[in-house]
Amino acid sequence: MIQIHFIYADKCKHCAEALSSTERAIGKCKEIPCQILKFKYDTTVALSIARNKGIDDLPGFVVANDEVFVGDDYDEERIIKAIKKASKS
Repeated sequence: MIQIHFIYADKCKHCAEALSSTERAIGKCKEIPCQILKFKYDTTVALSIARNKGIDDLPGFVVANDEVFVGDDYDEERIIKAIKKASKS
């Protein structure tokens, strides 16, 4: 199971857009089981992930504890590539 740790803020338009892109990417990788774990930005878990992965903006998410996406530095194709890469590990 590929885990995606997603750090977000409530009512953040950019976070909602990134989450939608991530969900679409997962939908295009139906053969690879994925799970999105969502963490509000001010929780202990989110702060720990952000510190360990260098996430300094929202949204921030990590695919399989490897590929890090921060702010608007993402697109559906990059997320798909990260999922497929993680599935081969």
